[in-house]
Amino acid sequence: MNERSTYRTPPRGRNFNQTYDGLVEVFDLDFAAFLLMHGVALAQSFRDGREFLFKFLDQHDRIKQLAIDFANSESAKFADCVRRLKKVTIATAISR
Repeated sequence: MNERSTYRTPPRGRNFNQTYDGLVEVFDLDFAAFLLMHGVALAQSFRDGREFLFKFLDQHDRIKQLAIDFANSESAKFADCVRRLKKVTIATAISR
């Protein structure tokens, strides 16, 4: 399977998208890891450069609730700190 032909740009402002084939597309690496930690089965994964796409099976419609749980979790706080550190590092490297 050609990764470039199956990769899609994420919907603006969303980190997952319900598909018609019973899968949920997840565009955020941190949220995808959170889903795996909570036992959601990974069906496929794709990468295009620096962008990721994961497809999960959502047999019991759990992903919407897990998205809320993720937003309120320590995992989300950790992911936010990592993003902030990357921004600081990039800004520091540019100003040197």
